[in-house]
Amino acid sequence: MKLLFVLPNDSLGGAEQYLKMIATYFKKEDVTIYFLKNNKSKQWLNLDSQTKQFFMSSRHEFLGLLR
Repeated sequence: MKLLFVLPNDSLGGAEQYLKMIATYFKKEDVTIYFLKNNKSKQWLNLDSQTKQFFMSSRHEFLGLLR
């Protein structure tokens, strides 16, 4: 199974905490997370090393979505 999450930024609000729990639960599966904004707050770093995280190189979510 493959999971893909596309989030506006890496801050942990209510929905983001829920998605982080899902990513932690499926840590043996292929989990890929794209963050549309490049403001690494390091709140997602404690996930398993198999989780792939990509940060778009923009300051605004809309510009990251276009890339």
